[in-house]
Amino acid sequence: MNKAETIKILSVISSAYPSVEMKPERIELWQLCMRDVPFQDAQQILMNHINTSKYPPAIADFKQATQEVKEDPEIEARNIQIAHQEWVAAGHDPEEFIYEPKRLVLR
Repeated sequence: MNKAETIKILSVISSAYPSVEMKPERIELWQLCMRDVPFQDAQQILMNHINTSKYPPAIADFKQATQEVKEDPEIEARNIQIAHQEWVAAGHDPEEFIYEPKRLVLR
């Protein structure tokens, strides 16, 4: 994640957990530690955490969950196959198919 994305994540955390303050030091630390976490994964992990925990997430929660977000290769292959079948059934050219997994996006 870049700095702007890190700020978005921390802003949501701060909104969901009012005890968490957006301090410059916190932003810098999270940016440093979360730079290898894809923003879309972080969004998904955060929404899952908010829905299941009354405590704010730590950096370690994101790092551990990042591994869990990755789909099993067999499931991903099946999802691609299903998406391709739906694309063709909708009358689109099979050669123009591009797989884009559905992800939760915060705005």
